[in-house]
Amino acid sequence: MLDTLAGWFDGFWSGAGYLLIVSVVLLAARYRLGPWGTPRPPVTGKALPPAIVEACALNATPDAAVAAQARVFPDQDAARVARMFEEFGFSFARDGSFATHPGSEAVRRVVDALFAPADRDVVLAELARYGGARHEISPGRLRLDILKESGGDPQAVKRLVGMARRDFRDVVVMAETPRFLRGVAEGSGEALMTLVDPRSDAHLAVADADLRQFGMWLLQYVR
Repeated sequence: MLDTLAGWFDGFWSGAGYLLIVSVVLLAARYRLGPWGTPRPPVTGKALPPAIVEACALNATPDAAVAAQARVFPDQDAARVARMFEEFGFSFARDGSFATHPGSEAVRRVVDALFAPADRDVVLAELARYGGARHEISPGRLRLDILKESGGDPQAVKRLVGMARRDFRDVVVMAETPRFLRGVAEGSGEALMTLVDPRSDAHLAVADADLRQFGMWLLQYVR
């Protein structure tokens, strides 16, 4: 994923090398990922401003879920949104980004809702293929993302599991942050610099829109 972002910025390097470095580091901080899926190593050299580090830290504030609910789902039943956050193990950062940590029961519930009875065991077996290798971290989160992107197609599950095993970051950004990804791919100049700044209103608005699309999909599977 980070190699892909570097390609997008090719030709934009002149006068914007620092932007590229900051963008890559911010995305790595956003997903807590490093090269080949290993945990992100400590940043060396010139440190990022503390405000940026704090903005990208998951669970930065105790009331993050409450704040996200008020901003992003004001038109939804508050109790149901709170249950979604709890049942699927949401965590949040100040910049509006999120991660999920669902248990096996929650994942099974989504599988049962999405697939015909004859396909469920096959789908569960495919999902179980992810998570065995050292670099295949956060299996619950990735299985949920795979189910979202599969659209209920068992063959899509197989394809997405293979994609996640090669580089799970591709599946994460596809499922969780499509609007942010599109903005990075299509943006330029000052607008792009603002978008990748986790302290900016533009960044928060895009992060909230991505949370909204993910949450509205997931709300239908809340007990």
